[in-house]
Amino acid sequence: MRHHLRQSTTGHTVQISASTFLERHATLPQLTDKESNTLVNYVARKLRGTHLDDNGWPSTEIVDSMKEDDIFANLTPISDAIWMACTTWDQKKGKLGDTTSRMECNPRQRTNSEVSGGSMMADAQFILTHSTTPRPRPASHRTDTANKAGGGEFKKYLTERAQNEIQLVGGVAHMLHNDPARRFVIAFTIEGVEMRFWYFSRSHIAVSEPFDYHENPKYFIRFVIFMTFADVIDLGYDPTVTRIRDENKEIQYVFEVNGKFYRTVRSLDESSARDVVTRATRVWAARECDPITKAFLSEHEVVVKDVWLYTGAQGEKAIQDEIYSGLRVLDEKIQAGVPLEELGLSSLPDDSMTIEEYAKPFFMEILADEVVHFTREGVVYDDSAPAPDPYDEEFSYAAFPKQASALQGTVPGTTRSRHVRGKTPPKDAVPDRIHAHQGRTHRRIVFKDCCMTLYDVANNCIVYTEAMLDLLEGLNCLRLAGFVHRDISPGNCLVLNTSGGIQVKISDLEYARRYDVDSSQLAPLTGTPGFMAVEYQKRRHSFLPDDNAPKTPPPQFQALSFRKLKAQALPDMPSLPDEIDPLGSTWFRFNFLHDVESVLWLFCWLLFNTIPKSL
Repeated sequence: MRHHLRQSTTGHTVQISASTFLERHATLPQLTDKESNTLVNYVARKLRGTHLDDNGWPSTEIVDSMKEDDIFANLTPISDAIWMACTTWDQKKGKLGDTTSRMECNPRQRTNSEVSGGSMMADAQFILTHSTTPRPRPASHRTDTANKAGGGEFKKYLTERAQNEIQLVGGVAHMLHNDPARRFVIAFTIEGVEMRFWYFSRSHIAVSEPFDYHENPKYFIRFVIFMTFADVIDLGYDPTVTRIRDENKEIQYVFEVNGKFYRTVRSLDESSARDVVTRATRVWAARECDPITKAFLSEHEVVVKDVWLYTGAQGEKAIQDEIYSGLRVLDEKIQAGVPLEELGLSSLPDDSMTIEEYAKPFFMEILADEVVHFTREGVVYDDSAPAPDPYDEEFSYAAFPKQASALQGTVPGTTRSRHVRGKTPPKDAVPDRIHAHQGRTHRRIVFKDCCMTLYDVANNCIVYTEAMLDLLEGLNCLRLAGFVHRDISPGNCLVLNTSGGIQVKISDLEYARRYDVDSSQLAPLTGTPGFMAVEYQKRRHSFLPDDNAPKTPPPQFQALSFRKLKAQALPDMPSLPDEIDPLGSTWFRFNFLHDVESVLWLFCWLLFNTIPKSL
């Protein structure tokens, strides 16, 4: 677990001041800055003499002879007193609105979870006052993990900081994995007298600088006020996802996509959502349902995909449309009478249809692809996880002291920017280093057909052979459109049973890109490592064409369709070479042959990992 958490946090965490944290991540939109300060001062006065004195919070003072749980259990009555003072203040102001969550300190209490891992424990929990989980609940008095709006971890001594970090990050990762409706999580930690605030999103993690919460009680008061009265959207919940229980009393989800509602039937893959900073790809089989009753409107199963893509990245539907557009241009040239040789073709795959029509069966039909959005007070907001400020400091975990820097151009001997805290950098200033993390945008896609991946196909050599042929056909269609896929793996090769047999479809086009887009050696690798081309992993061209080799491939390598060569022996199986210019050692471009090499590694994986039972 420690190694996994280290991978999940390395290079993804920044550190900011406590005041900056509260400003960015814990500000109530219903209050002005002046009103917020007035409320905090009012609460501090109300608590003085009971829970607060000149030395801070006397009931949580560290006493060696007391147990950790007993010391920090007193945060519950403190938070209750903060809530009571706020409700008194709001009786005249009418600004705060309804209570959203209440804090409980019960470190031995487990929560009910919806994913593998079963349950979790935390020293403190902010529990929603209105449950997101439908009744009937399981026969248990536990709180549902989905109703845990935020949490906290405590340790008596500063020397226990590393263990506190591991517990917090592990717990938050479980919260995000457990709930498809969680966009981000806000939490806090205490070690001795030092408190820190935490923000976990799909783009990055932010942590405040440690502060003495006895000397600075108003920071903690402001934090509790936010967690208690913030709208569920500001606490990180997605209002476009609702829960229901099916006929087996199992939790299912209803997603709103492009004005329609889809109710899940079963989960197909959620493994990517286990980490914090990730695409968090989740895939379900689903059926369209009524938005009110949630009753199914169709027996046909579709696929709903939920993913966090880098901000600015094209959606899968837009990429697919560009691919078809490229093939359409090729068809128009053929219809205009341009000789096939001038287009780099020796023949057509099927004289009875256009190349675009021939290509479409090799790809998933997309019914909807949109950025997740929600409406607040008549304003529509796109759901996103913005990147941190480039001047934020890189954070090093006590649990992982040798954490590798994910920053380019870090000032030698330091992880800090030369920017002075508290001063605004000039508009034309350039940070001394650039963060590896980027902002992410939340997208949801609906596919027409529910397929199975090659991972799920039972041992069947005929199916595997057909799959390889269809894969090469589909990749060749991408090549003709001027695209490369860059992420061929068993999970992205889907098998659909049709009346005419099986049809393999290439999915996950998010990483597909045009040939004419150069690949920087500093750009992040895309794809599944076990199936990547060797040159792509090295970011260096190792196999360059011979300058004396003939420029025109022999006729047997010019056929457009791999299926026309289906009857040939495997040693004679052609590869369709793409024209590759000699490349320098510092310049790299992903090409068609790298996709084909991924198919080779995929075939090797099938060969050695799916041995027929008859052998």
